[in-house]
Amino acid sequence: MDLVETDDHLVLRADLPGLDKDDVNIEIKDGVLTVSGERQAEHEERKDGYHRVERAYGGFSRSLSLPQGIDAEQVQADFDKGVLEVRIPKPAERKPHRVEIGASVDSEAQEK
Repeated sequence: MDLVETDDHLVLRADLPGLDKDDVNIEIKDGVLTVSGERQAEHEERKDGYHRVERAYGGFSRSLSLPQGIDAEQVQADFDKGVLEVRIPKPAERKPHRVEIGASVDSEAQEK
């Protein structure tokens, strides 16, 4: 899995050759994004005098802690030609709020 940061998103990309989107699960729980699934492959070969069948099965799971403030409802995922791309919008930055300092009643009276 690769994680790339853009101006507005965190983008997770995973190469999952031989899988369909129905073979992959994406879950966000308690600030952790988990990508999991199971690979099931079968290869059959018939030649003169023998018949060979190979089956490969295996589950996988990868987890990634997300920054605080991620809105799970805004996360989007696409699966195209064996490549999973998950786009996670960055949380809005908390900018400091500037508080203006006003003059007190006593200091205004002294200035007059």
